[in-house]
Amino acid sequence: MSRKFVLGLVLGALVPGVVRAWPGDLDPTFGRGGKVVTDLGGSALGRAGLIEPDGRIVVAGLAYLQELPGPLGPPLIGLARYLPDGTLDPTFGNGGTVTSDALSFGAYAIVRQSDGKLIVAGSAADEAGSSGFGLARFDSDGTLDSTFGTAGVVSTDFAGGDDGARALTLQADGKIVVAGFAGVGADSFFAVARYNPDGTLDPSFGAGGKTTPDLRGIAVAVVAEPDGRIVLGGTAGGFALARYDAAGALDPSFGSGGIVVTASLGVLTSLVRQPDGKLVAAGGGGAGSSVALARYDVDGNLDATFGTTGVAETRFDTEGPVIADANGLVLLPDGKLVAVGDDDTLLNTSFGHYSQFALVRYGPDGGLDASFAPCGAVQTPFGLAFSGADAVAQAALLQADGKVVAVGSAERVTHDSSFALTRYGGGPASACAPAAPGKGGLTLKNFLEDDRDMLRFKWVGAGVDRTDFGDPTATSDYAFCIVDGTGMRAFRMTATAPAGGDWQATTRGYNDRNRYREPEGLSPVKLAAGLAGRARIEFHGRGRNLLMPPLPLPAPVTVRIERSDGPQCWQATFSTPRANTEREFAASSD
Repeated sequence: MSRKFVLGLVLGALVPGVVRAWPGDLDPTFGRGGKVVTDLGGSALGRAGLIEPDGRIVVAGLAYLQELPGPLGPPLIGLARYLPDGTLDPTFGNGGTVTSDALSFGAYAIVRQSDGKLIVAGSAADEAGSSGFGLARFDSDGTLDSTFGTAGVVSTDFAGGDDGARALTLQADGKIVVAGFAGVGADSFFAVARYNPDGTLDPSFGAGGKTTPDLRGIAVAVVAEPDGRIVLGGTAGGFALARYDAAGALDPSFGSGGIVVTASLGVLTSLVRQPDGKLVAAGGGGAGSSVALARYDVDGNLDATFGTTGVAETRFDTEGPVIADANGLVLLPDGKLVAVGDDDTLLNTSFGHYSQFALVRYGPDGGLDASFAPCGAVQTPFGLAFSGADAVAQAALLQADGKVVAVGSAERVTHDSSFALTRYGGGPASACAPAAPGKGGLTLKNFLEDDRDMLRFKWVGAGVDRTDFGDPTATSDYAFCIVDGTGMRAFRMTATAPAGGDWQATTRGYNDRNRYREPEGLSPVKLAAGLAGRARIEFHGRGRNLLMPPLPLPAPVTVRIERSDGPQCWQATFSTPRANTEREFAASSD
């Protein structure tokens, strides 16, 4: 069975039932409605993070003290530590944040040593003006640790060119393994170095503690295996892996001379190891517009039991201008995988584009896990297009309680970026509240001129309390998706109505009247509470930003409405359309 999915393909049986939380719901006990945004004083990009044993969250990234529109200059190290509820930890740095010029170009990775000290990796400039692998260590209170390297910093040159560290991990013996690239002339090559816990190079590894294979590209992920072997992941003409033995020599039992390249895929961004020794890599598909996962067995061969011949790809639409990539990956205790990244919709207006956090959960076999959210996956906006909206998730973290934290950045009104976090963790999947028979309606019109495309949806069903809608004026985003009956290519449309913006409270609920219909063509939206038969939800949309699905649609067609920060969702199913042509779909609910 094919595993090259369009998002939301296998949603399973849509059976009415009691409404309760979904695993992909935002956690309302975290930050503001499940989201946290932190301004570091200029512009900041969250790149990595970790969960401490007591549940505190540390984020590392790039911090620019200047703000747009002026020149930003080279980034500093940016750090922030949060309490489990998402508030900044006042015992860390300056009110919870740290900026440091210890490294030349910010921090791309972070680990925590057993004593609570934090090591970040990036690049460190040398006296000749080039850069090497850079490590900086901070005490648990956020101060630079002067006992590490030289005044808290370690710099390692490979071949006299510009080098950079992009990933690091700790071995069981406390040694520090760092992966990245080494510059040789105009080329960059995979590079890896191993350090003792005090930051000195480990002479038992490679040539004096470092080694570079003959593999042009950049390593951005590293895994330390229990037997001491080390696996690098990155991009070299496709997904690329290199495995070393404990002494730093390429492992001839893995791939071809220790190297594996999957040229059919795009940019690799993340790598995890399963308990059985198999490796799962995440990144972008070969076309650059899909989330791609690939699983390799212990010998480096694609695992045919995962996805389609070892690869699972997921798009966020069927034909619209959406760019989606996985930037981070986390393995759950039950063998499922959560990939995080962004979906970047190219809008057909002066606003240009609009991106939001995106999460997809897969089963252990690489199949899309439709029980994750009502629309099959999660898209979390941070506002309206180009009004503090563009958001990208760069890393996924797993808490001890099973909740997933996504780490990245979100734009502010000034177009400067801030650290951004979201936390997800609802209950088991459940059915959505169905529309009453004949009371729900769906009309889609797909014209040759996309500006005339039109959507009209109505839900009328069981009683709805006003509190069920949350508060769209502040924290409750709404997602709208259309699922058709083809099974393998069912996810035909998704759009979001972000919180804030033009939402207004009414006597019975909330209305959203966004005259620009941004970011994705929806407006007006009406949420009206009431008793059974009087409660009503309406979504309207118009224009090319709707990403209108191709018509006709195979029946049955199901529409789902999802609230981001609560368990509520609503749906209507349409099995017998009165019109289903290339230009129009129209039906009343079953």
